[in-house]
Amino acid sequence: MAPEELYQEIIGILADYYRHHAIFKPGAEEFLQKMQARGIPTMVFSATPEDLLDLALSRLDALKYFSH
Repeated sequence: MAPEELYQEIIGILADYYRHHAIFKPGAEEFLQKMQARGIPTMVFSATPEDLLDLALSRLDALKYFSH
């Protein structure tokens, strides 16, 4: 398999995970809710590509906690 094909295969696996299986870490959603209630801005720092991260955050209805 060529490197680009392997890369695309891995991205496909990750996209499926973020789209269907990723969940909040314990306490994370409650933390985000508290920050939002107090008007404290929050940010996401991740090594995950933004388009993949958006898949999970959208499915979890978590984009509302962050400004783009």
